[in-house]
Amino acid sequence: MYGNEGYLRDLVREEAKRQEKNRITSAWYNPTPYRVKDKETGQMLEPQSIYLGEASGGKPTWNTRVCHIPTYLKAVEGRTIGDIDAETAAYEGFTPEFADVMAEARYQYKTAGAVTSDDFAAVRTVNVMTELLNTTYKDTVLEQSVLVVQTPSLHLDIDTYDKFTAYQDVEEGVIVPTRKGALSRQSLDLRKDVAHLQFTDEVLMRGYDQNVYQVHIENAVNDLRRIKEKKIATILETATDDSGADFGARTGGLSNADPYDIIGTTIDTITANDGIVDTFASADKVVRDFMGNSNVKGQFAAGAPQEVGARVVNNIQGFSGITWYISNELTPTILSVYDKRAVVLAQGPTKVAQYRNEEGGFEGYISRDWNAVKIVQAGKIRNITGVTA
Repeated sequence: MYGNEGYLRDLVREEAKRQEKNRITSAWYNPTPYRVKDKETGQMLEPQSIYLGEASGGKPTWNTRVCHIPTYLKAVEGRTIGDIDAETAAYEGFTPEFADVMAEARYQYKTAGAVTSDDFAAVRTVNVMTELLNTTYKDTVLEQSVLVVQTPSLHLDIDTYDKFTAYQDVEEGVIVPTRKGALSRQSLDLRKDVAHLQFTDEVLMRGYDQNVYQVHIENAVNDLRRIKEKKIATILETATDDSGADFGARTGGLSNADPYDIIGTTIDTITANDGIVDTFASADKVVRDFMGNSNVKGQFAAGAPQEVGARVVNNIQGFSGITWYISNELTPTILSVYDKRAVVLAQGPTKVAQYRNEEGGFEGYISRDWNAVKIVQAGKIRNITGVTA
């Protein structure tokens, strides 16, 4: 009899653990593209995976892995083009434990006469997380214009090697002194960008002509991207200034300034500092004035057709191998010229959570994105000022 009681007690405990897992309302995403050890918890983290588990103080424990996002998205893509059946795609990327949760939820959905929201509590959290992190949004490009370093922790150390110089034209038999390089370290502490929404029960229960919930979620997601875009633009424009001239100014139909000469002088400076210029960044107006400059398009040629808005331009006339990132978060009179490795975006973990306040009668949704931006090689970036009027 005691043995049966022990068995039942263990069974109840396991069921309690399972129910507790289903009530988890937050998920953490590890953005690193490789296995890494978390400094705070000592856990080895799998790349680009969603985890459940949170300690007091809102820190991730990283102890319950749910899904490998690239595998899941590849399966979804395969399902779309017909390479993988829908049943298989639904479980790809999930750990065996959570694949079982998914399977159980799908079975209940197909067979039960009435389905409650509790049946899908854990699955809903994971789906919200995946949708948030893997949607491409328009009108932001500057995240691509810098070196992105993925990190699961909120602190990043960046080491830089200072080169030594060898001796030239040494005479026969002369012993030269030894030389050595040097290492220097910079640190970044990541801060969080937050979007917080609340919906009363009445809002969620009423019918509207527009999807109020979805509109607010899209607003939150896009504004987090806008914040990061503005943050990068602000850091870029703290670099050392070089004086320029108005690309758009004309006299007698000919441009007064030669952009190739102005930009070339700045490139020479960066090259002298061991930089390899591969990136321009500016607002739309700078691009328009550059493309319309008679030294660029020719004296009698018509200007090239112009696009508008945030975009990326490759194969710039006269500057092969350089990519131009256009964002109107940047000041319209400045052209940033730099080696992409001169600026680091430390991308930390991202957290999406939902909660219920029964006393107030509302549902809450929070998205947090930890990141930081810093110029780490000041000699390899310059801002050319006054290039438009």
